[in-house]
Amino acid sequence: MAAAKDDEPSALEAFDAERRRAEREYEALAQQARVAAARLMRAAGTTVNRRDIDAWTEAQKNADAKIALTNVIVPTAFKFRHDDGELIDVPAGAHAVPTALASHWWFAANGVKRADAA
Repeated sequence: MAAAKDDEPSALEAFDAERRRAEREYEALAQQARVAAARLMRAAGTTVNRRDIDAWTEAQKNADAKIALTNVIVPTAFKFRHDDGELIDVPAGAHAVPTALASHWWFAANGVKRADAA
């Protein structure tokens, strides 16, 4: 019984994982807002530092390109722990997930199939 207790993350670890997830989500949203603001300023004819707009737009393109998605079918729900310790629930059904997750051994062990191969 004690071994099972050691495998469970403490409340502090769970909090830290959630904080890291929220920080990543916030940074992605902040980047999207910067790009949208730059586009609006450009459309309105407001003087903007062109280099900033280009940098923001390029950063957004790079962020979008880094997250290639793959359609998968999850037969039964399971939990997955990211390398950073974040624990996520993967519900059953059809989903678009990052390709890195779709090819992860834990997804394969839980019977996840690529939608195009199913």
